[in-house]
Amino acid sequence: SPFTDSIPVGIIAPFRAIGTYDNGLIQDITTGVEWSSSSPSTAEIDSSGKVEGIAPGTVTLTAQNGSISGTFPLTINTKTLDSVSLLPAPPLSIPTIGVGTTAPFIAMAHYTGVSYDVTTYASLSSNNLDVAIIDNEGVVAGMSEGTSTLMAIFRDELGTIVITVRQLTLESISITPTDPSVPVGATLQMTAIGHFGSSFTQDLTYSVSWVSSSPAAAIISNVEGSQGVATGISSGGGGGGQGDGTTIITAAFGTIFGTTTLEVGGAAPQGVFAGKGHTCTLLTNNELRCWGRNFS
Repeated sequence: SPFTDSIPVGIIAPFRAIGTYDNGLIQDITTGVEWSSSSPSTAEIDSSGKVEGIAPGTVTLTAQNGSISGTFPLTINTKTLDSVSLLPAPPLSIPTIGVGTTAPFIAMAHYTGVSYDVTTYASLSSNNLDVAIIDNEGVVAGMSEGTSTLMAIFRDELGTIVITVRQLTLESISITPTDPSVPVGATLQMTAIGHFGSSFTQDLTYSVSWVSSSPAAAIISNVEGSQGVATGISSGGGGGGQGDGTTIITAAFGTIFGTTTLEVGGAAPQGVFAGKGHTCTLLTNNELRCWGRNFS
C-alpha cells in the first residue's frame, strides 16, 4: 500500500503490506514481511517498510511472506527542493512557549507541488541554548525567558523560526478527547492542553505527568516518544457502568492538573472475514464475532 508512487531523492516514505487470506481476512502485515528493493542504489527499504530515495530511477519494492509476495513500482524523481520551513505543531499557532514547558515543532521540506514532514530526518538546533533547546524529534523545551532562533537543515537547505520563551502563568489543563472510550488491547493518544493567561494555549502533552487512577482498567504512558498514549487493559477493571472498566486520566504540571474519564470496552477488531451469508470480526482477545443471515 503506497504512501505515493513517486518520491524525490532524499525523502523517506512509509509503505504498508496488506495481507489477504483465503478465509477472507484482510490484515496489515507490514512488520511480518521481508522487504526488499530491486535496486538499493536507487531506493533502500528497511524492515519497517520505510523507503529512502537514493538516486533517480525506478525500482520494484517487494514484500515477501513465505512463498507469497507483493510488489509495487516506485519512481525516484529529480524534483528540486525549494525550501525548508520550521513550524509549531498544532494546536500551537505562534512560536511562543512558557518557561519549563515543551512543545513539538515540525520541519517541512517543500518541493514543487508537494511538501513532506522531514522532522526526524533534518538536523535541528537552537542558537541560544540558555533560552530554548530542541531535540531530534522536534520537541522544544523553554529554558528561560528570551528569544532563540531554531534551525532545521535538510539536504543543505536551511529553515529557521524565532521562538519566544515567556514566564507564563498556567491557569488550567484540559485533556482531549473528552471522556473517550478505548477497546481492550487498543491504544488512544491523549493530548494535554495548557491554558495560560490572555487566552494563550499550548500543547503540554510532553510536559505533564500522566496518571491512570485504575491501571487494571487502562494504563497511560510517560515514556519519551509515547507520552499520553492510553492502553485498554480490562473492561472490568474499574467498576464502570454496564461492566465496562473505568479510569480517571490525570495530566499534571506542578500543582495544576486536568482530568477526564476513560471507559474501557470490549476487545478491538483486528481483522474482518466476509462470507456469503455472514461477516465476522476477529477481536484482540481472540474472540470471533459474526453477524448476518443463513441461506437455505
